[in-house]
Amino acid sequence: MEGRIVNFRLGGKRQYSNQVLILIEEAIKDPNIPLGKKVIVKDKYNNIYTGKIIKRHGKGKTYIAIFKPNIPPIALGNKVEILVDDIS
Repeated sequence: MEGRIVNFRLGGKRQYSNQVLILIEEAIKDPNIPLGKKVIVKDKYNNIYTGKIIKRHGKGKTYIAIFKPNIPPIALGNKVEILVDDIS
């Protein structure tokens, strides 16, 4: 399953730089399938960042993923790969 990094998670006067919003581009039947799944991001320097989807963001196809270490701002807009065993 693929998605795209939309932005960092923002709140009030704060930016959570270890959490990003991911928009899933594919149609999924059950919105709870991606929860708890591993996320892989590759930047233009071929550095690999791994994270985990922790919860939904709103009612659409946007999810919040947490990364450790934080992803750099240059990775915003990049494609991500969500490792899901069975998406049906």
